Amino acid sequence: MLFRSVSQLILTDDVFQLNNSFVTGIVNPIDIAYDKYGGEHLYILSGNSPSVIITRVNVSDGAGALVLPLAFGTIYDPNGLTIDEFKPGERFLYVANTNQDGTNQIVKISLSDGAYTASLVIGNLPNKPGKMTNKHDGFLYVCNTQANTLGKFSIDAVWDNTNIKDRKSTRLNSSHRCISY
Repeated sequence: MLFRSVSQLILTDDVFQLNNSFVTGIVNPIDIAYDKYGGEHLYILSGNSPSVIITRVNVSDGAGALVLPLAFGTIYDPNGLTIDEFKPGERFLYVANTNQDGTNQIVKISLSDGAYTASLVIGNLPNKPGKMTNKHDGFLYVCNTQANTLGKFSIDAVWDNTNIKDRKSTRLNSSHRCISY
């Protein structure tokens, strides 16, 4: 088992300092998301399938680690995280995931209810979802490295396969996992 850490890069008087022990003991870090809405936390996705966890830490000092109390199997083979509060007071952590049955999906976890309730947002995606981001506009932008596309998914609409928009990339070079804009 390989343990890794989350590093903190600090800029002071035009000099960068690196704190390699900001958060330690992370097993196989997969992705990280910053929650600017809910008290400045980092959410760290880590582990190996099927033992994947999400840990919340304070962004100011890396302390206060809390492993989200998710039921085993809620996330199985995840690839990406993003946080959005498109509707004020309704803050969610979105996880790009492939479940135990091989179904590609996006799961949302409530960060507002204190219980970290998880539910399916989008299921039966044709390809495995990868890294994600959002613009706080009601959409998730999801990398699809299998088809070299960027998907745009509504998080506010009922899922009926009509809210998918793929942005075809021209060509990805070997150093790019996805296209961003």
